[in-house]
Amino acid sequence: MRLTGGKILNSDFVLEEMDLYIENGRLGFSGDDGEALDISGLTVIPGLIDVHIHGFGGIDLTGATAAEVQRVCSELIKCGVTSFAATTLTTDAEIMRNSLETLGSAIEKGTSGSEIVGINMEGPFISPERHGAMDKKHFLPFDERVLDEFISRSRNNIKIMTVAPEIKANFDGISAIRERGIVASIGHTNAQADTVAAAINEGATHATHLFNAMSPLGHREPGAVGALLDSSATVELICDGKHIDSRVIRLVYKLVGRERICIISDDVSTAGMPDGEYEIQGQRVVINDGTCTLTNGTLYGNVNSLFECVRRSVKSFGIPFEDAVYCASAVPSRILGIADKKGRIDKGMDADLVIINDDFEIKYVIKNGRIVD
Repeated sequence: MRLTGGKILNSDFVLEEMDLYIENGRLGFSGDDGEALDISGLTVIPGLIDVHIHGFGGIDLTGATAAEVQRVCSELIKCGVTSFAATTLTTDAEIMRNSLETLGSAIEKGTSGSEIVGINMEGPFISPERHGAMDKKHFLPFDERVLDEFISRSRNNIKIMTVAPEIKANFDGISAIRERGIVASIGHTNAQADTVAAAINEGATHATHLFNAMSPLGHREPGAVGALLDSSATVELICDGKHIDSRVIRLVYKLVGRERICIISDDVSTAGMPDGEYEIQGQRVVINDGTCTLTNGTLYGNVNSLFECVRRSVKSFGIPFEDAVYCASAVPSRILGIADKKGRIDKGMDADLVIINDDFEIKYVIKNGRIVD
């Protein structure tokens, strides 16, 4: 197939007018003409990659059946998310173990629609002082045997794991996590700046939803937020305009730049659902005007897709278009270790693309070189 007449966000994330060729599910800039798709007036961007998403369309990936996991993949592709890391909540141990088995099997067998490229475990080695919307009775101090069981059940597909480093066992476990090829992410933590800085020196390289569920930035005690910003760690930002004020999003962008920002959705099962009351992992939640909360008002994840978060970053928060897309494609692919095949438009890369108009609306999604119906 040949995409002709449109603008391409090229490998340097600069807009360029050129034709793009697809052959055997891979991208190129020359080849047989084949079938032509006229995309005049449209822009081609890399398929978006969500490293932190718990569910969508009424389905929670923690506890989902194989069929339900496939339904999430079928829905996410329509939102321009061509790949994602299925993210588990910290909940009942048996549910977590079964979820890892189901997700690991789905990765091995493959899914249609959006592709699961790994598992992101949000806990259980996290702090009850910063539990957020999760039930702290399921939290655990780090245990290497538990970690190895998780890895085995997932069929070696865990890519990211959140830890709270102020708990000594968790701090000591960072090296074990890294040795197994897993990204150690600091989050759900009440650690102060010195402890976080030490954890980064120990090998933690990422931050789980910066600002949310962590010790805040202060001018005398910088907290986890200050230490993470004053480091080389990549930081997740939930860019829905609810979890972080737009001014703070702009400040982080100005401070750390696009190389370290990973835009995420942190979507939960109620994402894509209408306003109303729902249940997630035994807890009642309410969606009202695009915001999901527990009945006591605590924010519970996000209900807007990653594509919508990128759109708001550009249209409402003042992040340059090219950089917002970069933070939702190139940066996630690097974190997940798949930058050699996904996350940018370049020769030989997977043909995972989203084609949009000037109003930031999706016109086409292409996955593995095929147009999604």
